[in-house]
Amino acid sequence: MEVIRRNQLKKARELLAGQTCIVGFDDYNEFRSFSVQLSHYNSGMARERNLYIHAASKSKKYQYCLIAVSAEEHNKELKNSKIKLQWKKQLPDCWKTA
Repeated sequence: MEVIRRNQLKKARELLAGQTCIVGFDDYNEFRSFSVQLSHYNSGMARERNLYIHAASKSKKYQYCLIAVSAEEHNKELKNSKIKLQWKKQLPDCWKTA
């Protein structure tokens, strides 16, 4: 899977439920800044689009694997601890092994 290294937030905004992508950054400050931007996106625009973007991180590589789920699915995750981490099953194999 290709690592997106430009316009990472734009790519996150383009995701639809069920889609996944990997975004990478050149340094730690960009990496951390993205997590704040993604949090704001999830609180505002994503909610309006009935989405939620999960992010798994690899801080040593300055990368996030983004997984988009529907807002309904995310609400179910919040209410049921048994399915809370189900989204991680959607992580691509290349992310798990790298």
